[in-house]
Amino acid sequence: MYQQPTSGNTMRLSTVDSMFGAPMGRKATHAIRNATLRFIVHVCPLDIQGYDEGGAYWGMRNSGQHLWRAVSEDGEAEFFFDAPTREKAAAHVIGIYPESVVINTPPTRLAEEFILGYIETALALGDDTREGHESSDLRTFPVNAETETTMRSECLAFIEAHGDLLNRAYAHPGYSAFLAGADLWCTRNGEGVGYWDKGADPADAFHVLTLAAKALDNRYIEVGDDGEVHHYPSLTSTRIQ
Repeated sequence: MYQQPTSGNTMRLSTVDSMFGAPMGRKATHAIRNATLRFIVHVCPLDIQGYDEGGAYWGMRNSGQHLWRAVSEDGEAEFFFDAPTREKAAAHVIGIYPESVVINTPPTRLAEEFILGYIETALALGDDTREGHESSDLRTFPVNAETETTMRSECLAFIEAHGDLLNRAYAHPGYSAFLAGADLWCTRNGEGVGYWDKGADPADAFHVLTLAAKALDNRYIEVGDDGEVHHYPSLTSTRIQ
């Protein structure tokens, strides 16, 4: 999975892979059972090989299950577990810490998951088309720093403009900020999936998000001569109708 250095403001998972390989899972830290903590509980997106955003290996989840992270605001407790929904995940946390509460996921973390979904999907759908090179998974190449900045800025601008719609979309069972970021890339570029296949009712958040994404110019990515992934406006520069 695409990685970048950890930032406390975005609650990204720390980068843990090394020259010795990726660790299996992550270490849990716990407080006393009757602690009164405020827990943030959020999904940890995994790539198609089962790695999290920081390089730890978890394997693939069973159908309908997601990997969740529970971390207290003060950092005293942090642990990981599987659950099908946010409601089930919150209940699991309170089952361990009955005197604690689960609070809303901070917008900065949701934005980070959205960006992860956007960039990961762009890389997954791209190919190394340089002459003399075999088609390769772009997720094995580093992302150019300027390209990363541009992609993050475009995601943040979309979130800023359509935050209320995205929050409505996140309330749908099984949907997440990571998937919303993936859907932005797919919808703006006319891929076979996107916001449009989640809801067709004109009053539905997904329908309005579809219109907003289709109003954006297309994008494509490729590996440059520097061996890094670059992000460009589409050669056709036409919008999806």
